[in-house]
Amino acid sequence: DADGTIVSYEWREGVSVIATGATPTIAFAIGTHTVTLQVTDDDGASASDTVVIIVNAAPNQPPVANAGLDQTVTDANGNGSEAVTLNGSGSSDADGTIVSYEWREGVSVIATGATPTIAFAVGAHTVTLQVTDDDGATATDTVFVTVNPAPNQPPTANAGPDQTVTDANGNGSEAVTLNGSGSSDADGTIVSYQWREGSTVIATGATPTLSFAVGTHTVTLQVTDDDGASASDTVLIVVNPAAPSTAHIGDLDGSSTGDKSDWTARVTATVHNTNHQPVAGAVVTGSWSGGVFGTGTCTTNAGGTCVITSSSIRKRSNSATFTVAGIAAGGLSYAAGDNHEPDEDSTGTAITILKP
Repeated sequence: DADGTIVSYEWREGVSVIATGATPTIAFAIGTHTVTLQVTDDDGASASDTVVIIVNAAPNQPPVANAGLDQTVTDANGNGSEAVTLNGSGSSDADGTIVSYEWREGVSVIATGATPTIAFAVGAHTVTLQVTDDDGATATDTVFVTVNPAPNQPPTANAGPDQTVTDANGNGSEAVTLNGSGSSDADGTIVSYQWREGSTVIATGATPTLSFAVGTHTVTLQVTDDDGASASDTVLIVVNPAAPSTAHIGDLDGSSTGDKSDWTARVTATVHNTNHQPVAGAVVTGSWSGGVFGTGTCTTNAGGTCVITSSSIRKRSNSATFTVAGIAAGGLSYAAGDNHEPDEDSTGTAITILKP
């Protein structure tokens, strides 16, 4: 005021007084404000001036994307994929809200939403989350999802049922077909069949045919699948000898006892069948010669043996010989050509006994 002092400052927006004083501080809303200052001096005169106040909105802060922790899972049921729940719920926007979640693998959108569940194939996947806020700003983050294949299930070995066969032609062995075709592998294929007796590999393949000797055989099948896992099973093969059809002398043993006037010759005969097993109830017949005459007969016991005796042999006879003439046993014919003597003290058919 050139000739006095200003005694009043009044600030108006429109018709409203919004402040007084020379330098008031006022909170203005975002937007444009036209403010008029009216000053009054000490003589009551007044004057006015206008100022334009523009309050701009704060710049938008972009959101923060959080695609969650990397995940490693396993294909639980072996179907080639596994469901994985992605988690973008850790994403945020400091000055607004997130209005869009978009998940991409490569250029393809594979899901939307904060926590989608997706079936991922076995393998490694790089997934990118893009979030958009309510002002259109975006941000991205990446998560790695690894789906491991299902662990290999070992195969199941099946060596087939135990088998009992008979040596049909009496040659000491019989052909048997092993059967491992019941073996299986739930998550692959069996690539190897190996058959062992003891530590020896005797055959390969699912159904080999082998010649087994008469006797009992424990055979182990080991199967291996296409992932290298293996399993084993055992089968018992029994080859019975051919049914006996003949009987023969398996041993002739002689002994003698005596006194002053005479002596006694004794023959112990052992009867075997075709399979060299003792035959009970066999009737052995034969004749004496060489200082004593006549026939003799005996019937074998459970051990296949019986005794034929010639007594009252005169002292002047230095020996007596017994010759087997025949064997009568139910269902068996006498095979004289098979007679044998393990002790070499007879021919198997005839034995000479010396005077004591």
